[in-house]
Amino acid sequence: MGAADVRAAPRQLDFRRIDQLGVAVLRDWLAADPARELSAGEYYLARLARGNLLVENELALVDYCRRNFDAGEDYVVEMGTGFGELSLMLALSGFEATAFESDARRHAGASALLDGLARQGIDIDGMALVFGAFPTALGFGTLDRGGAAIFVSTNVTSSWVMDHIDSVHRALRLFDHLVVDLARFGVERDEQARAELAEAFE
Repeated sequence: MGAADVRAAPRQLDFRRIDQLGVAVLRDWLAADPARELSAGEYYLARLARGNLLVENELALVDYCRRNFDAGEDYVVEMGTGFGELSLMLALSGFEATAFESDARRHAGASALLDGLARQGIDIDGMALVFGAFPTALGFGTLDRGGAAIFVSTNVTSSWVMDHIDSVHRALRLFDHLVVDLARFGVERDEQARAELAEAFE
């Protein structure tokens, strides 16, 4: 199944196969080096243990973007992409997606996911994975494509974001639309992340 086939299928057919392939790719990547579990954290390890990389709130966000924006013209930028599953789904839906991840270990996991899917014949041409923090790594070309610029984010509460929140807020003015999962924003993802954030602000 190629990327064009995935884009053309209904939601359940769109992502079920990608989800299962992604789980297998990331499980193999983690198993190859035990230290990589640090990059996954409890947040992703729990998902992979259940056999699902994609979660309902992310699927709902993708459905929202499909209903309200033009995938042929508009493009998305995601802050804090983690292993990249949300930007991946948006790219498979036809959007040009740029995904920013500042954690080197999670960026490596996202790269492994895209490479693994490519080996399965699923090339995500519409997704660019950027190693760097938003907005400092935001290049001029990212927002100069024509169409509407859509910022998407789910639950980003890293210490870097908190330290640079003014810069993040100023950068949001560059976008035509903001799509933020407020229902989960700030929800504790894993104990390690919670401890690091608490220590940074003591």
